Amino acid sequence: MFDMEYDYDTDIAVQREEAMRFGMQQGMQQAYIQTAKSMLSAGLSADLVAKCVNMPLSDVYRLQ
Repeated sequence: MFDMEYDYDTDIAVQREEAMRFGMQQGMQQAYIQTAKSMLSAGLSADLVAKCVNMPLSDVYRLQ
């Protein structure tokens, strides 16, 4: 059993922090995708793009 008392304010703060962290991760992922697309349209090779944005090569091929 837990001996801790439930604290609503702490619970809400934790949920907000988790939601913000998830949102930031999603935003960063979208930024990497946009960067990869820009690099591909500039004529860089898929292999180089994958290395630069730390993305699997198969994902870069899907963006082409």
